[in-house]
Amino acid sequence: MRNRLYWAIQNVSRETYFTGGSMMAITLTYRRVGQWSPNQIGGFITWLRERYGGGYAWCAELQKRGAMHYHVLTVLPPGDTWSKKEMDFEWYHGFTWITHPVEKPGYIMKYFSKGKSKDGKQYPKGARICGYSRPSVYLDNRANADRMASRFPAWVQECLDASGREEYAGTCYRDGGCYSIGGQMAVNPYSTTRLPDIWQIEHGMRLAWTGEMWYSSNVVEASTTK
Repeated sequence: MRNRLYWAIQNVSRETYFTGGSMMAITLTYRRVGQWSPNQIGGFITWLRERYGGGYAWCAELQKRGAMHYHVLTVLPPGDTWSKKEMDFEWYHGFTWITHPVEKPGYIMKYFSKGKSKDGKQYPKGARICGYSRPSVYLDNRANADRMASRFPAWVQECLDASGREEYAGTCYRDGGCYSIGGQMAVNPYSTTRLPDIWQIEHGMRLAWTGEMWYSSNVVEASTTK
């Protein structure tokens, strides 16, 4: 989730740059502890998307008093303006704080925490920790490939680099205990199986486990004939 939030922020930043707009950060707080409901942030984001139409990213944080609050980053289109009164009207559960323009959006990452606050308070059951818009057309092929690759473990990303990250990142998927990459199977090099230092197997060789296997460089070759 941290990787996805990072790339969501990059998405907002690139969209801002290419459209000539500016970035706006909005902090949403509650009046009372326990006032949270799961549909509240969704309702605000729906309004934000309809009002400004740009990309967005948000993350949840627990205050010391135990109340939820949210940090939202979005694109303010060129020539458009924002109104705190309008924000307060839409977020009627508490208070808003707007920062504009935002020059270094990466600071939102410091608010991201998983599961609980520093003093041990837990997030409400069913609470989402972060959210973001779909990738915009302003992410170039390499950046979009990096975004998709960030979902996978480091060893899978190394396999993608060897195969061609831009070509295969969008089609990489988990297949059993392995990953399918461009018609080949990537095997975890840290696996406890008897296949050390091997990261790819021909896609059609799954039946090889029932036949003979031997090593050829770093690729497993197999024969199903007994």
